[in-house]
Amino acid sequence: MSKKNLAYLYARAAFEYAKAQAIETSWREFLKQASSLIETVSREHRVLFQQLSWGEWLKLYESLSERPLLESEQRFFSLLHRSKRLELLPEIQILYELLRSQSLIG
Repeated sequence: MSKKNLAYLYARAAFEYAKAQAIETSWREFLKQASSLIETVSREHRVLFQQLSWGEWLKLYESLSERPLLESEQRFFSLLHRSKRLELLPEIQILYELLRSQSLIG
């Protein structure tokens, strides 16, 4: 499966969950911040990107965020970390935004 298709599946699951729980805006902000973090760390500290534990990622995210993660956001972030798919977050964020805008139109 291509990375784009895989990212779409994650984005769709995140969007459907957030929509059902009425927390779309929170998830939108989480994905923006997490994507920015992933892009920065992967670009500037490639070796560090591969070595950070889940707890270190969580601390890094929370030190840069204005709010703590919701439990569902933390589970999603952890799932991507455990499956070694954090690099998909920027694409997931883009696709989440697309799904959100389509739902606002339709």
